[in-house]
Amino acid sequence: IIIMYTLGIGMSAAQLLPTWELAQYSQRAEGVKLETASATVWPLKTLIMFVNPGAYDLYAPEPGYHPLAPTTVNISALYGYAGLVPLALAVFAAGVVRKRYVVIFTIFLIGSLVYGIGRSTQLFTILWEVVPGLKYFRFPVKILFFIEFSLAVLAGFGFDALRDRLAKTQGFAVQAKRNFLKILFSATVIFLVVVD
Repeated sequence: IIIMYTLGIGMSAAQLLPTWELAQYSQRAEGVKLETASATVWPLKTLIMFVNPGAYDLYAPEPGYHPLAPTTVNISALYGYAGLVPLALAVFAAGVVRKRYVVIFTIFLIGSLVYGIGRSTQLFTILWEVVPGLKYFRFPVKILFFIEFSLAVLAGFGFDALRDRLAKTQGFAVQAKRNFLKILFSATVIFLVVVD
């Protein structure tokens, strides 16, 4: 385990040390002000794109958006659709599965979502003050990557838990697994054909 941690720290240092050194010479050496960090607001109405990717035309010009205006955000940068099945599996895992990693990624997902929404919530200021390193970032909406990553991990745990539950309730695990995978594959193909 010590070798693993030493190797991880050494590999991370190759990126973190030059970044830290460069940050000392940057205009953000002291961090950015809260007003600058929270200038862009994730419009809450766009959260529907996690469920319905067609809710907004991503290529249409947005009224009031200008790339140099610090208070506007491009809607296409907020595209968080991972799929309905992974979203349902992630919610299932967060609500039902009691494993340490599920709790960690659920907290990570909620924290990332609260931070990403920005000044629309009062918790943004608390996270910005408490979490180390957040004072160097201007656009909270860029945390969408961590939201999507957490959803993917939780969906994997949800899939495993659902598969295990089906195997236990049916009594014959192999047949249940085959049937579940057949149904999941068929439903995915049908969904993709209908959506397109």
